[in-house]
Amino acid sequence: MGKKTLEDITKEVIGKQINPLEGVKKIDKMIMGITKAIYNPGRGDYKIYNHNMVYKISVSYANKKNRKQIREMLALAYWKATQNGSKKPGEFHGGKGCSTKHYTRGYKTYVSELLLQYT
Repeated sequence: MGKKTLEDITKEVIGKQINPLEGVKKIDKMIMGITKAIYNPGRGDYKIYNHNMVYKISVSYANKKNRKQIREMLALAYWKATQNGSKKPGEFHGGKGCSTKHYTRGYKTYVSELLLQYT
């Protein structure tokens, strides 16, 4: 069986075969450390970085119901980048009152709830 891609892992998260935290852990291991994650729901894609590459994954096919899993996974990917010691872990815009730019308290509360839910 061939190696899974980030898109395969994203589809597993959307399909609820794995939870968003498991998806982030798989991606982190696959690319040898997430250093940056960028998610802005209006773009229809997300980007995850390691020390050498940028991985851009299109999620324009996802419907409104599926975007919840993507949002959760990317919030946790940003968190993982900070856990990996990244000085510039990217950005996350999860909706009103939850972003790493203007609403950090909302973002931190959101991630805390996700970590409690999935660990």
